[in-house]
Amino acid sequence: QLASQKTRVMSDSEDIVPGGCNGDEGMEDSTDSEMHSTPLPKGIKKEIVTEAPESNWKQPVRGDEVSVHYVGRLEEDGSVFDSSRDRGEPFTFTLGKGQVIQGWDKGVATMRIGEVAKFTLAPEFGYGDQGSPPKIPGNATLTFEVELLSFLSKNDLFGDDGVVKTVVQEGSGYLKPRDGQEVVVDCIGYLEDGTEVDRRSDLVIQIGTAFSGFLPDRTVSKVLQSMKKCERARVAIQPDYAFGESGGLEGRVPGGAAVIYEIELKALREVTDVSFLEDKSLMKKTMEEGEGYKKPDEFSSVTLCVSVRGGDGGELVAEREIQFKVGEGRHCELLEATVLHLKKLETCEVRCCDPALYTDEELGLSRCDGEVVFSIKCLDFAAEKEQWNMSESEKIAMAEKRKALGGQFFSSGRSRMAMKKYKGIADQFGCVDSWKDEDLKARAKEMKKLADLNLAACNVRLERWAEVKKNCDAVLKVDNSNVKALYRRAIALMEERDFGNVLRTCEKILQVEPENQAVARLRLKALRGQKEEDKISKALWGRMGGAIGKLGIPDPQPERVPPEFDDFMKESDTQDPVDVGASDGECATATACTGQSSSKTAVIAKEPREVLSN
Repeated sequence: QLASQKTRVMSDSEDIVPGGCNGDEGMEDSTDSEMHSTPLPKGIKKEIVTEAPESNWKQPVRGDEVSVHYVGRLEEDGSVFDSSRDRGEPFTFTLGKGQVIQGWDKGVATMRIGEVAKFTLAPEFGYGDQGSPPKIPGNATLTFEVELLSFLSKNDLFGDDGVVKTVVQEGSGYLKPRDGQEVVVDCIGYLEDGTEVDRRSDLVIQIGTAFSGFLPDRTVSKVLQSMKKCERARVAIQPDYAFGESGGLEGRVPGGAAVIYEIELKALREVTDVSFLEDKSLMKKTMEEGEGYKKPDEFSSVTLCVSVRGGDGGELVAEREIQFKVGEGRHCELLEATVLHLKKLETCEVRCCDPALYTDEELGLSRCDGEVVFSIKCLDFAAEKEQWNMSESEKIAMAEKRKALGGQFFSSGRSRMAMKKYKGIADQFGCVDSWKDEDLKARAKEMKKLADLNLAACNVRLERWAEVKKNCDAVLKVDNSNVKALYRRAIALMEERDFGNVLRTCEKILQVEPENQAVARLRLKALRGQKEEDKISKALWGRMGGAIGKLGIPDPQPERVPPEFDDFMKESDTQDPVDVGASDGECATATACTGQSSSKTAVIAKEPREVLSN
C-alpha cells in the first residue's frame, strides 16, 4: 500500500497511508544525523499524548523497520482520512528511505516504543500543493496520532543493500570484535525460499583471518564487527557478498543466489596486551568472563589455577593451584603481569615465546623450544589497603618497599619487573604539593627523582631510548645538573646518532666532574661518530658537485673535530669502552645488562659513581 516517491492519486475506495512525498518531484533519503541530531523543523509540530516507559530509551534510526498504528485527520475540519486502527493491522515501513512522507520520516525518528504522539504537518511535509485527491486536498495541513509499536534495527553494512543486518535480539555491553580477536558463533544459513543450506554451532572465527568453506572474509568480518556479545541478527546477503556466480557450500548454494544467515554471537574472546612494556609480548585472550569489575593490584594476595602446554599441545605443567603475593617476584613475569588484568573467576590464555618472560622455577618450567601457552583462572584475590586511603607515612613506606624490590629485580636482571616498581614510585609521588608534613613531602620528591633515574637505568638496559630521555628530562626539570641524568640522556642521544648533543652534554658533565673517565670515553665515541658523518657528507657533496657541473657549489664545511683528535683516537682504537665494574654487583653496560652482544655502539664504561641511585 505504500506510495512511491511521487504523490499518489487515490480512488474513494482506497485507503490513504502516509506514503510518497509532498508536491516536490522527489525526496532525498533522510540521514541519521538529520533524524537524531537535528530538532524537528518548523513545519512539524509534535505533542506527546502518552509517554513511553522509562526503560524504552532507544529510538529508531535510518534503515530500521518500524511498526506503528496511526490515525490521520485534516486539521481544517478534523475529519479522518485514514486509520490503521480501523483496518486492525499495524503499518510497517523502513525509516529514512523515502517510503513515507517527510513528516513521518522525521517525526517517527523522535519516538520511543510505547509512545503515542500527535504530529501536525505543514503541507510541505505532507502531500504538498497537489494533495492526494479525493480525500486530501492540495496545501492541506494534516494531523497524525501515531503510536510506535516496535522497530527492528537494520544496518546496511556496505551502504549498497548488499549486506543488510536486522537485529533480532539486542546484545549486552558495549564491546564489539576487533581485528585479531576471536568470537564464538552459532549460525544457520538459508536460501530466499527457506531452504536450509548451512548450520554450525560453536564456530570459532578470528576476525580478519581467512576462514575457508564459509562466507567471504570481508562479509564475515563486517557482520561480526557490528555485533555485540549475545546479540542475535538476521543478515540478508546478496550474491556479490555471498558465494557469487559460482555458488558454494559444496553445491548447496547455486550460482547467483542470495542467502540469509541467522547469527548469534555467543562469546567475544577479548585480546589484551598485558605486558609491562605494552609491546604485545604478552597477549591475554579471555576465555570466560569473570565477576564484577575489580582486579588484583600490586601486593594483592591471589589464588590462581594454572596449567601450561607447548605450542604443539603437549603438557608442560599439569593443572595446579598456586597462591602468591603480586609484585614480590615469586613467579615469572608472565603471571605477574597477567594477574593484574584478571577479574575474579575469569579464565584466560596467554601465549609467549620469550623464555625470559615465562621461565618459572617454582612451577618447574624452564626454557622450551617454540611457544608456550598458559591457561590461567583467577580463583580469588584479596587486595591490600588502597593507596588513596593511605596516610602520608604509609605511602612513604610503600615506596620504600617498591624501591627495595626494584633493586633486587634490577640486580637479578629482571629489568621489566624493576621498571614496574620504579614507575609505581614515580606515579605515586607525581603530585605531593598538598602534603601537610614538610619532611615527608621532601622525602617523597627525592624518592620520585631517584625513581626516575632508576627508570632511566632500566630503559638503558632495555634499549628504549625515547623513554630514557623522558625519564632523564623529568629529573633534569628539578635538578638541571644531575650527572647521572645527563649521562644516561647522553647514552640515548648516542644511540640516536645525535653526536652534537652528545658532545654538548659531555662537556657539561666534565665541567662538574673533569676526571670522569666514562664521560670522556663517551665524548671520544661521539667525536669519532661525528668524524665519520662528516666524511659521508663530504663525499655526498662531492658527488653532487660533479653531477651538476659548474654551478659553483661551495666546498663542505671543515670537519668539526679538534686537530688532536686523530692522535688521541689512534690510542683509543684498540680499547673500546667496556664495563670496568659496577658497585653492588650491578651491571653497568647496556650490552652486558641484557646478556647479548649488540651491533649498536657500546657506550657505557662505568657510570658516574654507581648505576642505580640509592
